Amino acid sequence: MGYYPIKCIRCAHISTNDEVLFDTQDVVGTMGGALSKDTSGLVDDQNRTAASLFSDDDDDDNKKGNKKEKMPQYMSINELVEYSDKNGLAECKKHYQIVKITPDFANVPSAAVDEGVLVGVSFQKSKGAAIVRASRRFCPYCKCEIPTLSGSMPTYNVTIMGTSASGKTVYLSALNWLLGQGEVSPGPGRLTCISANRANAEFVNRSNLLFEEGTLPGTTQIIMTEPLVVQMTYSVRCGKEVRHKRCLFSIADMRGEDLIAQDGDNLMLRGEYFASSDAFMLLISPLNISRISRTLQIKGEAGGSGIHQTLMSNIESYILPHFENHAISKPTAIMLSKCDILMNTPDRKNADKLNIPLHNPVVAAENPNGKFTGTYFNVHNRGTQEVLRMDNTLLNFLHDTFPNSYYTSFSSLGKNVDIEEDENYVERVTNPNSIRPIRVVDPVVYILIKLGFLPELYRTENAGDSKEKKANNDRVMMEWWNRKTIQGG
Repeated sequence: MGYYPIKCIRCAHISTNDEVLFDTQDVVGTMGGALSKDTSGLVDDQNRTAASLFSDDDDDDNKKGNKKEKMPQYMSINELVEYSDKNGLAECKKHYQIVKITPDFANVPSAAVDEGVLVGVSFQKSKGAAIVRASRRFCPYCKCEIPTLSGSMPTYNVTIMGTSASGKTVYLSALNWLLGQGEVSPGPGRLTCISANRANAEFVNRSNLLFEEGTLPGTTQIIMTEPLVVQMTYSVRCGKEVRHKRCLFSIADMRGEDLIAQDGDNLMLRGEYFASSDAFMLLISPLNISRISRTLQIKGEAGGSGIHQTLMSNIESYILPHFENHAISKPTAIMLSKCDILMNTPDRKNADKLNIPLHNPVVAAENPNGKFTGTYFNVHNRGTQEVLRMDNTLLNFLHDTFPNSYYTSFSSLGKNVDIEEDENYVERVTNPNSIRPIRVVDPVVYILIKLGFLPELYRTENAGDSKEKKANNDRVMMEWWNRKTIQGG
């Protein structure tokens, strides 16, 4: 038995079963409690605070001068056991979930080898009260709620960076929508995704509104109060059976204003989180490349072309000191946003003006065939870097700073959308049906490959319908599934 690292999605701290905190006020009644004399503690809605639903007779005891110890809201399992013993309450019962560790995550922390993951605890709040169960776990360091499935599957923490107006909010909205639609089929398997964090409810709602009604979301700092967490399941045929592999993919947004702030205080405060992130995504807006904005006569983003000087300076001064060899060697997707601006359309010839060859994948029409192969990634990697050479200083900095990176371009909405502002100053896509995202999912697939969750797709690039090719594909998948490497801690 064992369990995966219970990793906080906000501060990346890894907790053991003994360290995680339970919310003792947000509880539900147990069957045992229902059979007891006092059923006042039964709660059907887990989102309701249960403190007012329990009769602890505190007022009566206070009147008699016997002030009782108040149960803290957040307690570890050991603290709950000690509290119960000290106050003569019913024995706390621990609830575990048995986890089957997939081979490539077989090396879990030594503290986890003798038990399953702790997912809840049953206890008594006061003498004579019903037995209740708490299941919401929180990080002992930053009090962020830990996703329900944390510990039952690996968690990957990804930091997404980009200056103000670089397109992060719309990108994440499009990504969330596409992942939820189940449109991802990398290699021989299929990737399905569902939301895994209740704190993302507002963000998920805004994503739906974008694609259903065309309403553009606000800033991520307002609508995404906690990292976006998605449960991913990769289903792939290994020999004669279909196997399933699961993970939690958490994307934490970093304020664009912080990247270009003059003091860098917030960047320094987040240094430890940067260092413990499993991967990075960095958005570069073409409008902040002076040659592009000048040639196309389009006003640059906040700060203009000089924004990249500040970006590079702040990364160099406040982020890189937290990394060995002064470089971020974690898997990184360098993403040229808003690539639709660079494409030729009937009413504009931007690619021609910028001398970008029409066969360059950044501006070329999407090819639905051969997606997510090694050749596919390599072609987009080279094509995007060719465009970024319009700012050689930036490109050289990216090469040195992110040596383990993949370059791609994307458009969250596509190249045929029209946006207007209504009377309430809310921006909307006039025709939501015209939204056709371009390469939005590619960076996530690349990162999952580099982290080992998805197979190295170039190995199955030539898979086909012949018996020989299918047999070879099955062999490759079995080898990948049965490997034993340390990943995802």
